[in-house]
Amino acid sequence: MTTTQDISQSANAVVSSSLQAAPEKGPAHTITLIPGEGVGPKVISAAVRAVEATGVEVSWEKVSFDAASIATCDVGLPPSLIEAIRKNRVTLKGPMTTAVPESLSCVNSALRRRLGLFANFRPIRSFPGPQTRSSGQGMDIALFQENAEGLYAGVGQLMALGLLDDKDLIARTISFRIADVAFSFARREGKQRVTAIHKGYGREEQLFLECCHKTAKSFRDLQYEELLATEVAEHLRRRTHKFEVVVSPSHFGRSLADLCSFMVGGSGLLPYADLGETYAVFSAPEESSPKNAGRNFANPSGCIRAAALLLRHIGESEAAFKLERGVDSVYAGGKHLTSDLGGKATTAEFTEAVIGELDR
Repeated sequence: MTTTQDISQSANAVVSSSLQAAPEKGPAHTITLIPGEGVGPKVISAAVRAVEATGVEVSWEKVSFDAASIATCDVGLPPSLIEAIRKNRVTLKGPMTTAVPESLSCVNSALRRRLGLFANFRPIRSFPGPQTRSSGQGMDIALFQENAEGLYAGVGQLMALGLLDDKDLIARTISFRIADVAFSFARREGKQRVTAIHKGYGREEQLFLECCHKTAKSFRDLQYEELLATEVAEHLRRRTHKFEVVVSPSHFGRSLADLCSFMVGGSGLLPYADLGETYAVFSAPEESSPKNAGRNFANPSGCIRAAALLLRHIGESEAAFKLERGVDSVYAGGKHLTSDLGGKATTAEFTEAVIGELDR
């Protein structure tokens, strides 16, 4: 019979292939593209335009996924969508608001469960320029949040079959995996400190901290600290530079991400990735805003930065750096900002300004 120790040791050794360096690039990359809903097609189109301007060869496999496609599907998520993601392994996705009938949940949660995307990665970084200055100026944090849906479902099935003999295994497996990913990222990226954020001292919280503490022993070159969620806001304000890599369980990670995003100008400006052992989905968390569908004023910087994360994932680090530098240059210049930042530029004008910075 499988025991907690067996699975915990295995989980502690796992580092998602989605977070490791990708194999050497081939002549072209095939990437699944989900335009999304509302302003999604506009901002995704901007990201595609920016990626292609870097010179990276990409073949986009577009999959339409919206309320209409779900309505014609009896199983919630269309099989064609899952097949495309599994075939290409890497996906760029626009904002979605549609609920999935089979699970009464949002599309993001359904995708995480179906694809085993157990880690949510959010790089929180301040933008240059006076229009985004806040108490988060100078912030540069890699936030890892556990995506409980896929892991709870998978482990729950094993328990139902009588293959696991310890209920604590669920929490331990989840916690070991996300802790290992966060610590491995910190070492690989030359960071010095990993901070575990928690909400209290219940049984689940204690297991999470225990797993983080044990994982830290295998990364003695890194500093490790723990911080209560109630103390985070004050610490972010007074010692922002002390936060480098942050790891959190799912029930607080979203709130923490929202707090950090607010401090650097808003969540729509920042990308995130849902990562698993095999698949990776890159997105920007802006609202789909259906009433503004087709209008040319949405800020595409979140999607462009999500595309940069994707490029780095597939081994195109130089192109990723160019995109990120291009967005920063446009923000710093202040002449081609969209209306949400007090400017008058359209989505297309902002994108062209970014492209104009790529070779400078």
